[in-house]
Amino acid sequence: MSPIRNKKVSKEYVALDSQRLGVITRDILQYVAIGALCVVALSSPVGASKITEILWKESKKALSGYLGKRLKRLWEAGVITTQGGKVVLTKRGRHLLARAELDKLKIRRHRCDHIWRCVAYDIPNSLTNSRQGFNRRLIKLGFVQVQKSVLVCPYKSREEVAIVARLYEIEKYILFMEAKDLPAATRLKDKFGLAK
Repeated sequence: MSPIRNKKVSKEYVALDSQRLGVITRDILQYVAIGALCVVALSSPVGASKITEILWKESKKALSGYLGKRLKRLWEAGVITTQGGKVVLTKRGRHLLARAELDKLKIRRHRCDHIWRCVAYDIPNSLTNSRQGFNRRLIKLGFVQVQKSVLVCPYKSREEVAIVARLYEIEKYILFMEAKDLPAATRLKDKFGLAK
């Protein structure tokens, strides 16, 4: 790969950022992100032989075919680069990997403990994209919007909300609360299938 990047960097990145990442792209980003762990494993004779075998097989695959094309596209999009003889993730790459991990995030449905988890936010207009992304992601996780900037869920979800807020860099605008009763509790119980 040439160190001179293609002029389509932002266009390629926008294309990657606007679509759901495929399994191979996510795997490439994860492999690059944990590349530093290979150095540790290479200090062990057993680890070195196993990793050498894996890297040899993978590098032969990467020289041609779909995997090679994906690597080239990630390079052109400014998602991966080389640094000190290693392939590393750029800031864009770290963002895409975080988003790919977010796609796998789920809230575990546990037995109802009669506590509502409420998320309220007051995100400035300068962060409209982050606000909309955060709101959509919470709804996708299973929250229900009860006010313009208030969402609720009956399941433990503090960690998941924190992860989403961190990705969108809006933690300081988010308020997470737990309540035993809400004005619309009956309607919400119906919505979540908790009414008995």
